[in-house]
Amino acid sequence: MEFIIKWLSTAMIRRMPTLDLVPLPGHERGKLKLGPEQLLAVIHARELAEWALDVSRRICRPRLPRGPGGPPLRYADRSILLLAVVQTAWRKSYEQILDHLRSNPSLAQALGFQQEIISTGQYWERRAVLGFLPFFFFFLGLVAQLIRLGVVTGHELIVDSSLLPAWYSADPGARWQKYAKKAAVFGYKAHTVLCHSADLPVFLLVTPAQVHDSQVGWLVILLAALCFGFRVLVV
Repeated sequence: MEFIIKWLSTAMIRRMPTLDLVPLPGHERGKLKLGPEQLLAVIHARELAEWALDVSRRICRPRLPRGPGGPPLRYADRSILLLAVVQTAWRKSYEQILDHLRSNPSLAQALGFQQEIISTGQYWERRAVLGFLPFFFFFLGLVAQLIRLGVVTGHELIVDSSLLPAWYSADPGARWQKYAKKAAVFGYKAHTVLCHSADLPVFLLVTPAQVHDSQVGWLVILLAALCFGFRVLVV
């Protein structure tokens, strides 16, 4: 725990990028709708992705570094990360997002793809190789920008959880969880810390499904407070 606290206070808070955020377009009523290209521009996604990848490499270096042989990498890690962000935000399958990319050259260019679009199989493999950390730090970087804009205050925090079914029945990390009058779920549980004033998530911890919020709630609150320097008044 002492190592985690020391690392958070030195590495995360000081190294989060400071970006000149573009103000969102005005919208008097209803929901603000942004296309993928607009979203990437507003959040400075390229710079944020480079930062997330750099921090991830410092923490967890690849077990087998790439040697001098073999064909050169045609697609940058940054492009793979940003493509995954757009795919998740717009809830598209691997085939759907790549088909959408082929029919939208401006989005492909915004993501860093030049002339040729990555294949479905290669995209799946490259995304898996990236691992969890780049996506986690990209999320933390977004939260940091919202804090600097004053959208997220962190004074009042909420801990909530959601069950996530496992992708396959032999998943060694998944566990069963059964609630009253509900079907049992084999999978994981996402424990999310939300800022009450903005109703937005600021931190996340994934555990096996049987772990209750009361067991890890204090930990995710502590990590969120240390990571962003929150002055928490109400939980």
